[in-house]
Amino acid sequence: MKKKLLSLLILCIMAVSIFFTGCSCSKEGLKDNPATDANVISNGGLTVVKGDYLYYINGYSDETTLTKDDNIYGKVEHSAIYRTKLVDGQIQKDKDGFLENTDLVVSKVAGFSNGGFYIIDDFIYYTTPYMNLDRDGVLQSSRVEFHRININGTDDKTLYTTSKNEDNLEWTIYKIDGVVYIATYVDSKIIIVNTNTQKVVTEIANSTSHAFLYETDYNTNMTKNSEMHKYIYFTRAISDSNLTGFKGNEVCKVNIQTGDVTMLERSATFTFELKQVSASKVYYFKTNSSISGLKLLFVRELTDNWNNVTDVKISNVVYSNYYICNFGDNLVIADDSNGTYLIENGVSTKISSAQKTILGMSGNKAYYLNSQVLYYFDVRNDITSDEVTVHTVGKTDNKRTIDNSKYLDFDNQRVYVYCDYTSKSGVTNKYLNYIDSEDKERFVGCFEKNDIPAQPDQAEDYGKDPDVKYVPWID
Repeated sequence: MKKKLLSLLILCIMAVSIFFTGCSCSKEGLKDNPATDANVISNGGLTVVKGDYLYYINGYSDETTLTKDDNIYGKVEHSAIYRTKLVDGQIQKDKDGFLENTDLVVSKVAGFSNGGFYIIDDFIYYTTPYMNLDRDGVLQSSRVEFHRININGTDDKTLYTTSKNEDNLEWTIYKIDGVVYIATYVDSKIIIVNTNTQKVVTEIANSTSHAFLYETDYNTNMTKNSEMHKYIYFTRAISDSNLTGFKGNEVCKVNIQTGDVTMLERSATFTFELKQVSASKVYYFKTNSSISGLKLLFVRELTDNWNNVTDVKISNVVYSNYYICNFGDNLVIADDSNGTYLIENGVSTKISSAQKTILGMSGNKAYYLNSQVLYYFDVRNDITSDEVTVHTVGKTDNKRTIDNSKYLDFDNQRVYVYCDYTSKSGVTNKYLNYIDSEDKERFVGCFEKNDIPAQPDQAEDYGKDPDVKYVPWID
């Protein structure tokens, strides 16, 4: 699409052309969809890659400011789910920074404080604000609906709705014996939903900690046999009144298919607090109330017999925050008010005198925010002295600020972030960007008609002097 504008009339025509031609939608269902068994990368966030397509949430909306008419299916464009076709895994953009192709897939609000989606087989599972009114006529948009829709954009179904407002929703997807289950933590309960029957399998109201399995990559032909593909682990207080001297708690697991609960360990002295699980390991804090009282981080391999495995202490020191890198030998980045530490094989090394709380990783790069600016360091190549080498994300004239960690998404290919764009009329909205190889934000999305920014002026010598570069419209 060419956008060399010679007059205000052409400017208006081209803006309309970008909106209607570049961002297409099909009521009959999109064609050329990925194969059912195509590999899926980066489930659970703002973007998902399946086959040759990047599926993405087209911006962010504050659900507390929505009106009842702002989330009607078929009328939503900003903060909806789109797709763009990749070529050799790369996003295709024209010289002005617009996507060369993109299609509207899910015309509902998916970009909000509890937004995110998964692709399993031929279906997209996503969250969206609940748009009903309560008895007092107040819109309940801080409650969350779970939906399933065909990947071609048809047959949208509501699967489950939270009973109360949520501002930091935890949820994930499990597929067991051909059935997809939603596991979520809402209203202080672990809730498991069978998406085939659209019924709740179980609610566990007395858990003190839990650990969901968040697997970002998926393929239809994967074999899911590990403990963490069948059970959710959690802890709870000891309720047996006969155990009067017990100061610890219980570790339990719940069968995702049946809701049956099994108690794995009951401790008289140790209190367990689950932090994170992978397909083969569980990380947890353990506090011995009768000795030191220190809450230390441990890890153990997961098998079908909890008591046959010895746990391994990751650190002898208590830190404020821990980020588990999920590669290497129990590699953890920890921080407190005294600095940042790299823990590997039980050995802690101070890598910075400043506190850097890690929000996510992409490959070896660990990302964190400082004064609303995004930075990263490479855990393998930048730790060469007492102070780790850091890199700034956002090599633009006006460095973008990020005031909410929910605006970020990480996978092993790219980092994505919502950034502000101001239209010709002065209205600002958040649209999705990805971070390129030069650490610059680049637009990936589809502007609504009234959100298109003004086109920048070109230098007088552009086209005459070969050294004068073309200024892209948006990046």
